[in-house]
Order: sequence, then structure tokens, then C-alpha cells
Amino acid sequence: MGLNFEGENVQWRQKLAQNLLAIGQARSQNDVAEALRFFHPEAIYRGNGWKGFQNVDVRGHEALRSMMWAIVIEYELLDIKFDIPLFDKDCVAFRRTVTLRNRGTGRGAQVEICAFVRFRDNLIVEVGEWFDTLAMQQLNA
Repeated sequence: MGLNFEGENVQWRQKLAQNLLAIGQARSQNDVAEALRFFHPEAIYRGNGWKGFQNVDVRGHEALRSMMWAIVIEYELLDIKFDIPLFDKDCVAFRRTVTLRNRGTGRGAQVEICAFVRFRDNLIVEVGEWFDTLAMQQLNA
């Protein structure tokens, strides 16, 4: 992910991109507490795709912590790659590719994830993520 931005709010965009990278790094190390540091205490997560988390609507740190730990228990994150984000006011859209291993079956897969993130005061207040459901089905088969 390149962190060289042009136009308005360059420093703000760089800060948010760095935060997204830091979350990815924390998640790759199974450091849920560090990842949560970038979320507002009342943050909302909506999405689909994770086994057991179809069409979820999770609110607040405790619910996010539980969801993140459930994912850590089920899957090993082997690699994560971010595409260059698109910024619009307080929102960021990006695609990332994760390589996961299902800890129960040993199966691995690359999964594309489309994410929409809204920030307030440099903290995430809302996340919407949509996963490549075919890749997730293959990972969980």
C-alpha cells in the first residue's frame, strides 16, 4: 500500500492509511487489543462472509473483541495485502487480499475483502466488509 497521497488533507489520509496498516499488522500477530485501539468504543461492524458471522451487525468494543477472537481461533492469517485506498471525506474504501488457513481443517485460501470504513477523530466508528463468499466456502469445506 503506497502512502504517498496528493490533494487535500494529505496528512489526515496518511494517518488513516497508517492506522489501517497497523490494524492489519496487529491482526496478523493475533493482537486483538492492539487492533481495537484504533476503534471507537461504540464502533459498529457490519459484514458477511466469516463462518458463523453471516450478515453480522456487531456494536462496541466487547462485541468486536469477541468477534475478533472467534476469527483468530478459527483462522490463521498468513498474509495480508492492501490496495491503495479511496478517500471521501471521513470514509475510506479499499480492497485487501488475505491468505488464511482454517485451523480446524488445515485448508488455506486467498480471500478478497472489500471494506468501507468511516472515521471520527482518527478512530474507526463504522466498518462494512464483504468477503469473497466462494473462497470462504472453499476454506471452510
